[in-house]
Amino acid sequence: MTSFEQPPDRPTGSSSETGPAGFADQEPVQGLDPAQRSLADALRVSFNILKFFMVILVIVYLASGVFRVDEQYRAVRLRLGEIIGDVYEPGWHFGLPYPVEEIVRVKITTQELAVTKEFWHEVKADDTRTRDEMAQEAGRPLNPLKDGSLLTGDANIVHAKYKVSYSISADDTKDYVENIGDATLAQRVVLVAVERGIVHAVASVEADNFLGGRANQRIAKNRAQDILDELKTGIEIQTFAASMTAIPLPVYQSWHAVSNAESRKGQLIEQARIDAAKTLGETAGEARDGLKQLVREYEEALVLDDQALSDKLGTELNDAFDNLRMDPQRTGAHIGGLVAELMNDAITYRTQTVQTVEADANRFKQLYDKYLSTPVILVNRQWQQMRQDILSGDVETLYMPTENLWIEMNPDPIVEREREKRRIEDQAAKQRKQEALDRERMMATNPSQAPPPGGR
Repeated sequence: MTSFEQPPDRPTGSSSETGPAGFADQEPVQGLDPAQRSLADALRVSFNILKFFMVILVIVYLASGVFRVDEQYRAVRLRLGEIIGDVYEPGWHFGLPYPVEEIVRVKITTQELAVTKEFWHEVKADDTRTRDEMAQEAGRPLNPLKDGSLLTGDANIVHAKYKVSYSISADDTKDYVENIGDATLAQRVVLVAVERGIVHAVASVEADNFLGGRANQRIAKNRAQDILDELKTGIEIQTFAASMTAIPLPVYQSWHAVSNAESRKGQLIEQARIDAAKTLGETAGEARDGLKQLVREYEEALVLDDQALSDKLGTELNDAFDNLRMDPQRTGAHIGGLVAELMNDAITYRTQTVQTVEADANRFKQLYDKYLSTPVILVNRQWQQMRQDILSGDVETLYMPTENLWIEMNPDPIVEREREKRRIEDQAAKQRKQEALDRERMMATNPSQAPPPGGR
C-alpha cells in the first residue's frame, strides 16, 4: 500500500473535515481514539473562550472612550494630534479611545502668581533683619545681577512686589491647548507678560506717587493682558496688585525723613484748620462762616475803592452787629461767642455811661438851682459832705499839731486786713465772671463739651 491509499479500517470521507479547523464546527470523528477526541474538545472550548474574551476586550476598549469633565475643568478632543469638535463642558462625554483620540483637560480655576524677587532687592534666606536695620547697614550700591528694581517716570529707582491671579478662559480653551498646553509654561508666560506690564506702567508714574499707592496698576494689568491676547494664550488676568513698595536701602532713611516731614506738615495744616475753626466759633458762634465772608467782601471792596459796595456791606455789617444776626439772604444765623459778648458789653457800657451822664447832669442842675438861691449854705454843705466822705470808710486818721514834725509809722493792721479781704473778694468775682464767659464761648462752639458751672 502506498502513502496515497486510504487505510481499509477508516471510513471514507474528506480528510479536511478532521483537521484542527473543523473542531470548532463539527463533532469529532468517531474513529479517533479517546486521546485525540479529548484534545479536539479542549481546543474547541479554548477557542470559544478566546472569542468571548476578544469580544469583551473590544467592548472595554470602546468603553474607554467615555470620559467625564469636572466642574473646575474644560476639555478638548485631539484626533491624531489635531483639535476637533467643540470645548467640552462639565459632564459625561464619548470619544474614540486612545491612541486614535486623546482628551486634554484644562483647569479653569484661578491660579496665583507672586512676583516677589524680580523687582525686589536681594534678601538672603537666613536674613531676619527688618528694613530699618538693613537700611542702617546698607553701604553698597544696587547690584543688577542680584537686586531687582524699577525705574519711575522721574528717573528714580524703586522696589516692588506684586500679587497676580489669572485663569484659563473657558471660551478660549482651544487657544490655550494649541499655544500653551502646560501649566508650568503658562505660569512662565504670565510672569513675562506681567513683568513687561509693570515696567511699562511704573515708567509713567513719579516715585512719590508710586510709593504712595498710585502705581498705575490698571495700566500694568491692561498691558500684560494685551500681550497674552496677542499670543492667543487663552489666559485672563483676574487681579493685579502691588503688595509692597519700597525705596532702595541706600536712600531709605533720607526718603523716610522727607516723608515724615511731609506727614508732619499735613498734621500741622490740619491742626491749624481745627484751631481756626475753633477760634472762629469762639469769636462768632454759628455765624462764623457767614460773618467771615461778609468781612472779607467788605475789605475787598475797600481795597478796590468801590464806595457804593463798601457802604452797602458796611451797613450790612452794622445791622448784623446791632441785631446779632446775619442777613436772612446770607445765612440768618445768630452771632454769638466773643463778638456777641463785646457787643453786649458795649451796649451795657453805653447805657451806663448815658445814665451816669444824665444823673450827673440832673444833680448839677439841682445844685445849680440851689446855689442861685443860697450859695453860702450850699458851699458849706458840700464841704461838710466831702469831709464826711473822705474821713469815712477805709481811712487812717491822724491828728498832729500845727508845728512841722517828722513821723515814721506803719499802716494800721486792721485796715490792711480789710483791704486784703476786699482784694481777694474782687479777684474771686473776676474769676467767676471769666468762668461764666468761658462757658458761654464753649456753648457757642460745642454745647456738648461745655464745662460744668463752678469749675473749668
